[in-house]
Amino acid sequence: MKIGAVIQARMGSQRFSGKVLKEINGKPLLLYLVERLKKSSVLNVIVIATSDDKSDGPIVDFCIVQGIPYFRGSLKNVAKRFYDLLSVFTVDAFVRINGDSPLMDQRLVSQVVDVFCKSSYDIVTNAQKRTFPKGQSVEVIKSDVYRSHYPLFTDEYDREHVTPYFYRHKERFSIFNIESGLDMGSVQLSVDTPEDFLVVEKMIHLMDKPHWEYDLKALLALHAQAST
Repeated sequence: MKIGAVIQARMGSQRFSGKVLKEINGKPLLLYLVERLKKSSVLNVIVIATSDDKSDGPIVDFCIVQGIPYFRGSLKNVAKRFYDLLSVFTVDAFVRINGDSPLMDQRLVSQVVDVFCKSSYDIVTNAQKRTFPKGQSVEVIKSDVYRSHYPLFTDEYDREHVTPYFYRHKERFSIFNIESGLDMGSVQLSVDTPEDFLVVEKMIHLMDKPHWEYDLKALLALHAQAST
């Protein structure tokens, strides 16, 4: 089974414009995420899905310099961006990752993909019921299921956020949600605001080994230190 990771990223953000290319130690946040995902052996391809708006040109420039596959599509209809991407990058299933999650634990991605590959679920996720921190959300979706149901995305919210349609009509699909066993849903490991960026920056400065060697447990310990 061919699995692709699709990182949705754009420069525009009401709370923190250009955040995905903000640098820590001379490295953009997007590159931290890509480096971590590359450590997962379950992914056949990693693609950055950005928009065709001129404001997202810097993301394309970043991808070209780093040799990272990318796709440009609709700015506001993100669901269509994914739909069109699947016509270019042929995969049996895709992992949807947000570009503002620079410290995504690739072990968690591998875990969710492993459950998906050993089952017949349409979707395996850890985000339908949030027990993992923000910035650690993983969704694996069968490509044919996504493409066949995309035409039913008539609600603007569905088109903007890609997957809510499936959860709202969960009786039509086979969905499995992985839970952490803990209540970590309020922990902020994504970068939504400048304040979040400063915490992640502190976390990275506290690291004494390559960032991808820090699993979720270690990241939570760093977060506790950085937040004090």
